[in-house]
Parts: sequence; structure tokens; C-alpha cells
Amino acid sequence: MPQHEKFICISYSSIDFLISNSEVGSAISMPDFTPEIAGTDTGIFNLDDYAAAFNQSGKDTSSYTMFILKGNNMEHLSFVTSCECNIITIPLKDFSLFSDTYAEGLKKSGILACNFTENRNRYFIDIKKILELKIINNSNRGQL
Repeated sequence: MPQHEKFICISYSSIDFLISNSEVGSAISMPDFTPEIAGTDTGIFNLDDYAAAFNQSGKDTSSYTMFILKGNNMEHLSFVTSCECNIITIPLKDFSLFSDTYAEGLKKSGILACNFTENRNRYFIDIKKILELKIINNSNRGQL
């Protein structure tokens, strides 16, 4: 019997980001969220900013979903998105890994695997790695 995994699926116009459901502690609706408060100081990061690297944009709305990640007691990381979020189940065998040429670089940037359907590209992402890179980039800018 194939092994299935539950994912949080965050849908942009032509791609989906998949995050392992086991990484998320809770999710809450943020009806009046202001994206300007996102950043290293607050520990809240905007996934829509990451999506921009894929030529995707969030929805023009003030209603966001916040995901609080599981972590140790000292680590309080969360991210928000303006896009539709669902929990989906996908067989692990449906994911494609990347060739050795690309795998290490993509893994370092937080992309672990992909899944292509008829009209969607789905990327299984390591959200903690992506947020870690965001924190490093923000702290490096502050040192300049």
C-alpha cells in the first residue's frame, strides 16, 4: 500500500506550495492583518514575498491566514499568506526528486521535491529552511 502524507497546500495562480502538516502547530485567520508588520523583529514572515520569486503574487486582501510552526520553546516562527489554504493528501510516490545537478542547490533554498499535475506545479518546501534564509538575509542587510 502506498504511503500518503498530509500537506498544507497554499495555492497561488499557477503553483502550489506544499508544507508537511506535521510542521504546523496551528493556523488562524487574520482578517485585518497588515503585511508591513511582517519581519524578523516580529517573527512573522509573509510567504507571498517568497512566491514573488516564482512570478506569483498574493491576493489583494486584508484577510490572511497565519501558520504557527512547531518548534522548541525558544523558537517562535510563523508565516502568513493571503492565498487559499487547504489540507490535501498526496501519495509520496507522486513526488519527483531533482537530479543530483540541481538537488543540493534547491534543497539549500528550501525546495525538497515537486509534483506536476495537468495544470498545477506543486513544490514541497521546507518552510523552516525558507524562514531561516529570510532571517539570515535580513540580518546581513542590517550589518551593511
